[in-house]
Amino acid sequence: MGTAGSGEMIREISLPGNGLTGTLPSEAVLAGIGGRLAGLDLSGNAVGGTVPEVLGVFVNLSVLDLRDSEF
Repeated sequence: MGTAGSGEMIREISLPGNGLTGTLPSEAVLAGIGGRLAGLDLSGNAVGGTVPEVLGVFVNLSVLDLRDSEF
């Protein structure tokens, strides 16, 4: 798995149905890539609680799929 440079767009993080549980922590800025992430798919997991405000940092996020989760 490669690493993205500081100006590169992260296309998508896709983890549907991976058995993820718990809540999305405020640290969900994902090691500094929050402003470059275009898609986040956590559908079909047992992730719940409230969506953290820090997702507002994801200015390029055009797809957020949380369906069939516990939000």
